Amino acid sequence: MFASHKDTHQDVVTIAALGGSVEEAVAAGVKELTEKNGHHDNLHFTSFEVVSVQGTIDSPGPAAGGGVGKYQVVLRAFGSHVHHST
Repeated sequence: MFASHKDTHQDVVTIAALGGSVEEAVAAGVKELTEKNGHHDNLHFTSFEVVSVQGTIDSPGPAAGGGVGKYQVVLRAFGSHVHHST
């Protein structure tokens, strides 16, 4: 059975994801959204935007200096959702 236009609507999902770089964090977020894990199985995502980039500082002590521990991105993903009529 084919869905009519009235059975399809747009969805926006916002998630946060971590990675060793901004690119890794974005890839982890997209992977989480598109994996078949029961959370978003009925959505077909078409695009995303990075809403914010944050991170942690890996600092061993005040005199030792530090670096970036992890990056966190907040993604807003856009997709469509089809309601199946009975």
